[in-house]
Amino acid sequence: MIAVTKKYPRIDELTPEILNAFVDKIVVHERVRQDGKRTHAIDIYYSYVGIVDISTDEEMREMEQEYMWRTNL
Repeated sequence: MIAVTKKYPRIDELTPEILNAFVDKIVVHERVRQDGKRTHAIDIYYSYVGIVDISTDEEMREMEQEYMWRTNL
């Protein structure tokens, strides 16, 4: 993995070669309709590390509120 990151120290444009170097696979789940909106869940499996869970804005706000509550005790 280190060799791959050294090969691409600065990525200005996402090319198929770069995508293939960093992404193992992409899984697009079935479309879901919720609250009048259609969405697809997408899982990106990165080479050498797998799925990286990135929190949504709402989840980040909840974690921040919980942290603030815990540290103010």
